[in-house]
Amino acid sequence: PPPPTTEVQCPVRSVATAWKQQVVPSQQRTSIGSHLHPYGCVRCKHGKKGCTYGADCIFCHLCKASEGRARARPCKGKRDRYRLLVDHLMHELEANPTAFDFGSQHIPHVVQEDLPLMQKLTKRMAARQQLLLRSS
Repeated sequence: PPPPTTEVQCPVRSVATAWKQQVVPSQQRTSIGSHLHPYGCVRCKHGKKGCTYGADCIFCHLCKASEGRARARPCKGKRDRYRLLVDHLMHELEANPTAFDFGSQHIPHVVQEDLPLMQKLTKRMAARQQLLLRSS
């Protein structure tokens, strides 16, 4: 049998059904898409004020900007700079794995302030160092 779920199951199957059943109270309805707000909607990237579709928009106007993507994708320039940083650190590490000290390396403040990215980088470098030390 499937494991029990703690998620709230949506009683409606579509936006049209939600519109008919008035799942969201009328004073909160700002768009067609907002009817599914309690059950997992898709946020309108324009919001209430900037959306040209208004009440006919199939996306939710109730969500705040912070409820959108959990983490926005960095621009291509930032991704390229991070890739260059990783390549530089890997080159330093492979040149001398026993003397490599991640803490003494210059890490840009933008990367240091991004905790998940810094944790990912630290974990990646430690794993590579372990691999190099075992193979030598």
